[in-house]
Amino acid sequence: MPFSNLEYLYQHLPARFRRDDVDEFLKRFLTFVGETLDDWDSAFGSFHQQIAPATAAEEFIDWWLLALFGWGWFPKWYTLAEKREFYAAIATLYAQRGTRAGIENLLSLFGVHTRAYTSPSFWGLAFYGLDRWALTEPLVVVTDILFVEDRVNTDTCFWGIDFWGDVIAVNTDETLTKSEIEKLLLFEQPLSQVMAVNYN
Repeated sequence: MPFSNLEYLYQHLPARFRRDDVDEFLKRFLTFVGETLDDWDSAFGSFHQQIAPATAAEEFIDWWLLALFGWGWFPKWYTLAEKREFYAAIATLYAQRGTRAGIENLLSLFGVHTRAYTSPSFWGLAFYGLDRWALTEPLVVVTDILFVEDRVNTDTCFWGIDFWGDVIAVNTDETLTKSEIEKLLLFEQPLSQVMAVNYN
């Protein structure tokens, strides 16, 4: 039997109050207080489900990220599962801002596979690893965009150039544009740091 605040309050009244309450007027009077406390207990008991990444509603995730972190943009193809993954990682992403790992982790959440370089590897007078740039300054980051995942509408079935299922033709390669990728990199760029982007 679930816990009832009404029964708890009524049973913990002095015995003479309960003995004299033949018509249960006092119990009915306490019903409002008991139901209010039950509602508070229910809200408190389910609060963790509203904020936990695995169970949070999309509206809460959007509001929380915007209100607390100032993050209000997602691609139109971003699913609820992907938003929950981003929401779970947001504190780590902020902690890693401007680092090689931070750049790679943030862009990977948007389907952009990258490799970031903060310094070349030298062997004597020659360098390896970065065959395009000789980075000698401490505040330079080069980001190689290896490839961007295509997002296909899974409700549409194709046979050659024809399709069935949906009657509306859709764009089958909804990916981030170069402008959007560069804005994500701008989020990662700390002050006084030069960031170069190379698209493979």
